[in-house]
Amino acid sequence: MSSPELSLIQRKILNFLLRTKEAKLSELAKELNVTQEGLFSVAETLKNLGLLKIEEIEERFLKLTKEGKLYLEQGLPERRIVNLVGKDREIDINSLYKLGLSKEEIAIGLKWIKEKGWGYIQKGKLIVNKVPEIGEDEKTIQLFNNTESIKENSKVEKVAEILIRRNLITVEVKKDGAVQLTKKGEEEAQKLEKIVSEPQEIKIISSYDVLSGEWKKKKIKKYNLEAKPRKYYGGAFHPYYSFEEKVREILVGMGFEESDGPFIEPEFWVFDVLFQRQNHPARELFDTYRLKNLKTSLKSIENVKIVKELHEKTYGEAWSEDVASRLVLRGQTTCVSVRFLFERKKPPIKMFVISDVFRSDVIDATHHIQFKQIEGIMGEYGVTFRHLLGILDEFYKKVGFTEIRFVPSYFPFTEPSVEIIAKHEKLGWIEMGGAGMFRPEVLKAVSVNFPVAAWGLGFDRLAMVALGIDDIRKLRTINLSELRGE
Repeated sequence: MSSPELSLIQRKILNFLLRTKEAKLSELAKELNVTQEGLFSVAETLKNLGLLKIEEIEERFLKLTKEGKLYLEQGLPERRIVNLVGKDREIDINSLYKLGLSKEEIAIGLKWIKEKGWGYIQKGKLIVNKVPEIGEDEKTIQLFNNTESIKENSKVEKVAEILIRRNLITVEVKKDGAVQLTKKGEEEAQKLEKIVSEPQEIKIISSYDVLSGEWKKKKIKKYNLEAKPRKYYGGAFHPYYSFEEKVREILVGMGFEESDGPFIEPEFWVFDVLFQRQNHPARELFDTYRLKNLKTSLKSIENVKIVKELHEKTYGEAWSEDVASRLVLRGQTTCVSVRFLFERKKPPIKMFVISDVFRSDVIDATHHIQFKQIEGIMGEYGVTFRHLLGILDEFYKKVGFTEIRFVPSYFPFTEPSVEIIAKHEKLGWIEMGGAGMFRPEVLKAVSVNFPVAAWGLGFDRLAMVALGIDDIRKLRTINLSELRGE
């Protein structure tokens, strides 16, 4: 860089440091009549150009609090008490109130008289056995006689800790910087000394030039408005959400329509309609997040009576509408499926949902407290369990998986049921989700009289296998190179 390209304030800094060798930013700001904050950005630019070295400095200053200022005028409470009582004398504690001290000052004074060993309390009396010379804490407070603040140093550091604890002083931290020229900076400053006139043209306008009006005195280099700017390209698609769109297109192509529902649901749709008894451990299967003391009314839901009768008849125990009305964060998307069935009772039905669910779980490579599920139902007269397996097999092949297995399993609301597992290169075989035929009780609860096949898969785990990553926490990262394996 040639000298004329430097701004006036930058040249002044170099010139000043050429004479002083080293200076603080606060000193420079005072010398150049600018703010320290504004100067710092200018100095940082010079540092980036290799002309300056900057070493950050942090200085601590002590200031008296309101209480500290009061004691500077009147003396510490303990000092005032022992001076009034005198050495080798005793006084009834209650009599201290007649000496002109407040209740708070007496309490503070007695505490510190005992702690400093100036006296002791016995049978309701204060016995003073020592009236010492002025202590270091009192001397430190007196340092503020003619100043608002003092710089902390090794002499007052220990005493300051006690006074800070007593809320008599506070610490104010001021940041500064020590600056000096580099070898390159020194050479540049020496060149500048030989330049008498102002530079003819400048390329860079600093904040100082703008605020001080110096830019008006300078000739600014002309810009070529015809020159083409550097090309900037828009952001890339996030692989996780791109995969979600791919899966969505596959399901729509297979004849399914998309639906969704609210994140917050009454237990009625999350558990009761799905035939999970109210006092059974199966209710805790999802480790549900409950909204504290929040409920909703079920009076507008016409199938409440049917669900109540099904539970009481099957389980032989009272069913509570109060329990069913408690609000929870949904732990699965099956509640979307049964709501859909309840509203659309006529076959054929083919619906899917890709949406978030919430479970109280320990976060690790394959578990999270918030993740996406992909859920689907297919309802029609004549639909069987074999149709369900066929649909799942076709779906997985279209997504790009070849190594999948169906394992017999149990779920409270489907029978028969299977678990789907898929192979991951690093994690091995992992559970992807469950599927099965809705139980007759579930169908009756939503007033449906035809068979319904249902499946719910962990979409995030599906994405992990498809994208080849081994940690569920990486899926929504903004660092796309992690998902691309770069």
